[in-house]
Amino acid sequence: MKTAGRGICLLAVTLSGIVCMGIVEQRNPVRELVVMVALAACTFTFLISAVILTAKAHRSSEDALVIRRDVSLVSSLGSMLSLERGMLGSVGNASGHFALVMQAVS
Repeated sequence: MKTAGRGICLLAVTLSGIVCMGIVEQRNPVRELVVMVALAACTFTFLISAVILTAKAHRSSEDALVIRRDVSLVSSLGSMLSLERGMLGSVGNASGHFALVMQAVS
């Protein structure tokens, strides 16, 4: 479990670094509205799945369920950061104070 936790932390730092570099260099992807809606739907599906698996893993002590929960949390994190980059590039202003506040909040 400690190794899985370290791996998740390493992945979170790596993904956040990618988003920060995209913001600093102003290289955020610009996508069409349909793609952004599909990405948002996928992100919210991953988040709902992560919440459900977290509730199930809290009640149970099975290692396989805990690992599924961890993988689900990591995939929802990656999807959320991808959605954020896409939204900053497509909808918002990907430079300046707004982008830094968005990154700090997420």
